[in-house]
Formats: sequence, C-alpha cells, structure tokens
Amino acid sequence: MTLIAKKCSFIIGLFVLATVGLSGCASNQTKSGASSSEQDVASESEQTFVSKFPSKALLEFANDVELELIRGNGRSLVNRVDMSLFLYRGKRSYQANTFSLEALQGDTPAKYIQSLLINQLSDLRNHYKQITLVHKDVEHSKLLYRLNRNRLDYLEVYYRKNYKGDYRIIDFRRWLSVMPESTRLTRIAMLSEASKKGKSRKATSTNWNKLPKILKKSNAKEIKTFFDELYTEGREVQFLQLLEVSTLLTNTKDDNEYKKRLSFLDLQRQPLSDVLWLAAYHSSSDPHLSVKIVDKVLKNEYGDAAIYQYRSEQELRIKQFDNALNSAYQALSVDPEYQPAYWTLAAELARRNELDMAWDALRVLRKRFGRLITKNTLSRTPLYKALLEKPEFQDWLNNPT
Repeated sequence: MTLIAKKCSFIIGLFVLATVGLSGCASNQTKSGASSSEQDVASESEQTFVSKFPSKALLEFANDVELELIRGNGRSLVNRVDMSLFLYRGKRSYQANTFSLEALQGDTPAKYIQSLLINQLSDLRNHYKQITLVHKDVEHSKLLYRLNRNRLDYLEVYYRKNYKGDYRIIDFRRWLSVMPESTRLTRIAMLSEASKKGKSRKATSTNWNKLPKILKKSNAKEIKTFFDELYTEGREVQFLQLLEVSTLLTNTKDDNEYKKRLSFLDLQRQPLSDVLWLAAYHSSSDPHLSVKIVDKVLKNEYGDAAIYQYRSEQELRIKQFDNALNSAYQALSVDPEYQPAYWTLAAELARRNELDMAWDALRVLRKRFGRLITKNTLSRTPLYKALLEKPEFQDWLNNPT
C-alpha cells in the first residue's frame, strides 16, 4: 500500500467509524501496524465528528433549500429568510453578505432588498444546472452548496434556529469566479438606489450611469478607459477591479490585456483567492495552468476543502493521478464531510485496486450523505469494474439498508 493510500485509509477509517460503525477500513490500518497514538487520534476524532453531526431537522432543512435552489424558487427561499437579521448582517462590514455593504447602509427599503434577493436566487437556475449540497457546517451554522461541478462557484447559506425551533436563513454568500451579468446588474442597481437617496458620494456621476452599457462592450480599450475614469473618482475599487477583469474576459478576446490588467489588481484591498479563482475559471481549457494558479492560492492562503478538491479534479484531467488522490485526501483533512472528495477517493482507490478502501468511501457516501449508489451508476465508470465483480459488494448494492 502506498503512503497516500495509507493516509486515505486512515481518514476514511475515522469517518466510517464515526458515522457508519464499520471497521473494515480501520482494521486494515491496524493490520498494517498502526500505532497506539493513531488509535487515540481515531477515538478523539470519532467523538469530534459525532458532536458536530447535523440533526434530522437540519438535514431536512438543508435538503429543502437544495431543492428550491434547483427549482429556481427564489420566493420560497426568501420566505425562509429572517430579514431583520439579514439586513443587520449586511450593515456589518465583517459579516458575509450577498449584496453591496455600501448599498445596505441607510434607509434602503426592506421590500426592495427582498425583491432583489428573490430575483437573484431565482436566476441561479439559469446559470447553474448542477446545484448540490456539499457540506453542513454545524459549528458555524452554515450550509455550502456547489453551483457548478467544474468551477469554483459556491453558495454559502447561513442559518439560525428561532424561538419556535424552526431554521431560518440569515445570510447568503456567493463565491463567484466570474459574476454573471444578472449579478453585476443587481449590484449596480443596489448602488444606484443608494445614490438616489444621497447615501453615496458623487451620486450623479455620468460615468457611473454608463456602466450597464459598458458591460456589453467588446472593445478592450474602451473598457479600460471607462474603468480608469471610475477609479479616479475613488469609487468601489475592490469591486470594480474584479468587474473590469471579468468584463475583459467575457466580452473581448484580448487575453494579453486580461493578464496585464490582472497583474495590476490591488491585492491588498481584495482577497487573493478571489483574483486567482477568477483566473482559474477562465483557464479551465488549460488544466496545467489551472493547477499552477490554484497552487498560488494555496501558497498564499489557507486552503479550504473546496479548493483542494478543485485542484484534485484539475490534476485528474492531466492524468496526475497520485497528485489528484493526495489533493482529495487534503480536502478531507480540512473538512471530513466534504462529499466530492469521497467520490474522487473511491474512484482513484479503485484504480489502484485498493477495493476495500474504495468500498468504504462509497459506504460513507451512502450512509452519511444519503447518496444513491447503484450498479447502474458505478458501471458507467470503468474503474469500478473489479469492485463490481465482488459478490459481497453486489450484495451490498442490492441491500441499501
């Protein structure tokens, strides 16, 4: 067994013990000479995992939110929002919020915010066809939904339990590689509304009013000139820089100009990860470059499970299988409940003929996350052929309970 396979065996074993009560993966490790200290870690981790498990009511709430996101039912989602807390968080600069913090300051009507929120949530379905619940962070009262399998696009949903015992949404946060036009225009509408109420300086800027039209331009020079003028007005530099780079990428074919502007972004004023995720998104046709870009993120910032898993998927595309397995392992080291990494582990361990460990990863997906594991779905991936030939595995497939 390779070193990375042993690492995967250990981490899957912990989670299997904590959730499913199986001993297959852990016993494999014990036979290979696991130390007593490793067993102590397993015991501590088991207690930690169990204490952070979501309740049945929270699971139902999380699944309901997933279903409404898939349906594009923004109104139903907003009916689950505690608007007083949502607006309060929007006015606190240290809190995450979907909308512009500047726009939410002052007297922007709650009904106006509510309407924009409905439209924005409903519009998600038009841009994303693979919305999936990937993590339930009980400790921080947060749900994480992956919006697109091949991109670093996510939606965080923050929640709290009210006095009736019902779960209510108190905030949304989107991790967007490139903002779709509807999101850009929503942000602009929010800021424009604040300007009309006199809450934003230089409220009647001619340049500002031209912004929606510029977002549709295909001339790189015209786009650059426009944004340079906005920067001199001292406007939201952080937001505008990302918006400019996004517009150059989306509307023009001037790749050199994009890279040049990207290099001048004010990294001190905005998260480095946002900039590099933006670059990674548009480098998807070049997986080698994507891996390099993500590596830069991980050198400068603490990596979360999502970005490790993204790197793993890029490494699979360029057939760096050992690296991909290691990245998936790192994702689970950061977040043992990150579902996509288990799928990667299962397939890559099956590729190495580590069938028992691959099976344990599938056990976790079925038992812990309620994912449907069938012969039909697995047979689409040739890597599972040897596992599907095992009689005991076939029995397991036929007996989901």
